[in-house]
Amino acid sequence: MYKQLEKDCETGDIKLYHLSTSMCAQHRRDVLDDVKADLKNGNRVICVSTQLIEAGVDISFDCVIRSLAGLDSVAQSAGRCNRHGEHPLKLVYVINHKEEDLRHLKTIKVGVETTERILTAHQRQAGKFDLLSPETMNFYFASYYNGLKGDLNYPVESVKESLFSLLRGSNKYKQNYLDKYHKPFPLQVFSSLGTLGDHFQVIDTRARTVLVPYEKGKELIADLNEDLSPKEMKQLLRSAQQYLVNVFEHEFKVLVARGSIVPQMDGMIYELTEDAYNRKFGICFDEPGTLDTLSF
Repeated sequence: MYKQLEKDCETGDIKLYHLSTSMCAQHRRDVLDDVKADLKNGNRVICVSTQLIEAGVDISFDCVIRSLAGLDSVAQSAGRCNRHGEHPLKLVYVINHKEEDLRHLKTIKVGVETTERILTAHQRQAGKFDLLSPETMNFYFASYYNGLKGDLNYPVESVKESLFSLLRGSNKYKQNYLDKYHKPFPLQVFSSLGTLGDHFQVIDTRARTVLVPYEKGKELIADLNEDLSPKEMKQLLRSAQQYLVNVFEHEFKVLVARGSIVPQMDGMIYELTEDAYNRKFGICFDEPGTLDTLSF
């Protein structure tokens, strides 16, 4: 989307920006500062962003176009349109592009389907209910969680149980004890905490953290390659927080295969090479050289 708009904006007076989690926190902050400055100065701005702009960003556009998502995400995006009431009314467009493949993203897929049903009902009833009212939101979440009820117990296929049954105590295990010893299980609490701990993950998707050469990040990469005292290392790692990007495992493998990852400190820190970071997009997962690389 950004690349196509870039072609269209080449001869115009529109400032074009991109935001995503492929950019480190400092990079995103710098882009947002530029966007806010342009908006304040009355410049025409287009910002192409992932959903990261939905939370904790105080910014106001004259128009928002949002890909169909869960109603809560649509509401968050709508909160970036005419946020401070600069105008009596401005529009939010919700686009349902059918080519989006959500087969492997069930939570997002269920949210999209639930929102689509609510939008269809809203249209059929000629807008007789408020899409962003507490009642509509309550209905959305009730429908959303009902669509995920089979997954919310977090089944563990290898033990034929769920995380919740392991936490509260499996009746199957009680029955197995009764069958084996011919007497009731003697404990009131029989959570399978060991098995639960083996299978529980706070975040299901594994990711690697990479230090990127954006602005001061380049200096940090150079400094981390020096002989440092533990105190100096601690200070550098604290400074590096704003120049880190989390990448999914399959993305990390692409970068490694391309020679864009340099491990340091026995793999405790992964550094990104300069040709793999782009000022417009952040980490570049294309072949090196296909995008303008960051210059310092």
